[in-house]
Amino acid sequence: QGWVTAKRGPILCAADSNIAVDNLLAGCVKAGLQVVRVGRPEAIRGDLEQYNLLEMVKAAGESGERGKFGAEKAILAKMDVVCCTCSGADHPVMQGMEFGCVLLDEAAQATELAVLVPLMKMKSDGCVTLVGDHRQLPPTVSNVEVDVEGLGTSLFQRLSSHGASPGQCRVPRPEAPVTFLPIDGKEQSEGKSWINTTELEAVEALLNSALAWGDISPTEIGVITPYAAQARLIRRSLGCPPPGKRAQSGATGVALVEVSSVDGFQGREKDLIVVSTVRANEKGQIGFVGDPRRLNVALTRARRGIVVCGSFSTLSVDEYGWRPWLTWAQERGLIAGCEATDPIAAEALKKLHLLSE
Repeated sequence: QGWVTAKRGPILCAADSNIAVDNLLAGCVKAGLQVVRVGRPEAIRGDLEQYNLLEMVKAAGESGERGKFGAEKAILAKMDVVCCTCSGADHPVMQGMEFGCVLLDEAAQATELAVLVPLMKMKSDGCVTLVGDHRQLPPTVSNVEVDVEGLGTSLFQRLSSHGASPGQCRVPRPEAPVTFLPIDGKEQSEGKSWINTTELEAVEALLNSALAWGDISPTEIGVITPYAAQARLIRRSLGCPPPGKRAQSGATGVALVEVSSVDGFQGREKDLIVVSTVRANEKGQIGFVGDPRRLNVALTRARRGIVVCGSFSTLSVDEYGWRPWLTWAQERGLIAGCEATDPIAAEALKKLHLLSE
């Protein structure tokens, strides 16, 4: 809004994933900006389809390839903001376009090469803002040699390591209630992944209980888990669609809940988040569940409340991530069925909640 008011446009908003671009688009729409989304209509959230460039051309009644291309150019020229993925910034319809300002969201999850594409669209006197958290999940690079050579390091992280300090840090919302629900279950291997049927039952019970209150929509609930096998198990049990797919016509209740892996949920938020940590074994082996970046993502997705389901004894073996968090929760009485071990800290947390009401 500031850039538009200052007449610094047009503005390019980009991110590496379609989910993150949808979040940018939704924010621009809410702010009342003239915005368009460049990309395939099927890659966009259903409630945002009307802002897709191709859908706008259809609504204008244009037909024929030449007419469509001209209409696309005309629509782009009228917009305050253009949203697209990093690779989508090189779309043919955007050839020759230059932007006064470029905003890159989830920048810590994009490779340097991906970020260069939208940056090449910036005017010589333009400015760029990178938004992200280098303590969350890094770019996905499947080639180990390429990763070792540095191409797996995001531009955001590289700038941070060279003294560019972030303007604002994201922390879990103090007004979002937190609960850890101890689950006495056992993990089971499924190929190279893991599942936990006891946690599945707990998640189902939590969802049904939350929906029974009637003050939250199932579309505003998210279930996240570190393991793809557990996500598939939960989706099958609840009847939820896989990521990127829409629920079946007539679906209601828990079938409308979004279930995804932690990696797939980065950049997303829901009113209520239920986390299934899965790992439960006597040796305290938790694999990449102990990755502090995944822990960071998992605990910062909720707007109104978060319930973490897991094995206290297994997770508490992780001395650098889960154990400090569980200790923090235990001190404040946030572990279901347990009294606060630090009444002063618990009282301070209650006062913080009162301030946010």
